[in-house]
Amino acid sequence: MTEVIPEVSKLSGDQKGYLKEIINLVEKEKDPEKLQFLLYNKAKEKGIKTKEAFAAIYTAFLGKDHGPKAAWFLLSYPKESVVKRLMEAAK
Repeated sequence: MTEVIPEVSKLSGDQKGYLKEIINLVEKEKDPEKLQFLLYNKAKEKGIKTKEAFAAIYTAFLGKDHGPKAAWFLLSYPKESVVKRLMEAAK
């Protein structure tokens, strides 16, 4: 995770909405396999392509459109930091 939030203005409204939607998943889920499944399903539920959904996560944390497995990556940092970053990026 970068120290400063990367440029997220290029995220679409759907991507920002997805980031808002996954906050509660990240807060509650501790198992990376389950979280990965939930992240994937949330994208499907919101009607956003999974590639775009996961690109939103990577953009918010790395400033790139790709990265390591999202759930494992998100769970490797303190929940408070992850939630704060997701809220900032979803604005």
